[in-house]
Amino acid sequence: NAIPKLRPSLFGSHSANMKGEDGLRVDRLTIGGDVFTAALVVDGHGGHDAAALVVDQLPAVFAKYARSDASSENLQAAASEAFLHLHEQMQSSAFESTSGTTATLCLINETRGEITACSVGDSFAILVAPPAQRDLRTTELTSNPRLDDNESERERVKLAGGRIGKAS
Repeated sequence: NAIPKLRPSLFGSHSANMKGEDGLRVDRLTIGGDVFTAALVVDGHGGHDAAALVVDQLPAVFAKYARSDASSENLQAAASEAFLHLHEQMQSSAFESTSGTTATLCLINETRGEITACSVGDSFAILVAPPAQRDLRTTELTSNPRLDDNESERERVKLAGGRIGKAS
């Protein structure tokens, strides 16, 4: 069953800030001669500063780490490096905030017809089939980190000294 090629498209969107801590950014990037639509969604926690920093800086930091290699493996590695770079920046005394954020970055390679998705924190990406298809299908593009759904995440929390239970 062949996956159809993605077609470049122009579209409009609307977003609303919830609690003033969330953000959205869509950019067009060229990496290694391939054209990408990069969609970034952040979910801030404890203030807007971390989310604002990631929305403002992640695309440029990511592009720097991606260099000129548009392979999915390199894009995932570049996203990890960019997430870590911004995390370290938020840990510095110059940041002056205790806020945090999740981030999900979806990279649509319009040249190759590929999607690469990367996330950090308790957010994740799901691809949903168009409504015109009778058989509505979804595909998880990143792992779901929610404790109810992810055994390896529960184990990671326990190994880090955390306890898992239901709030009463």
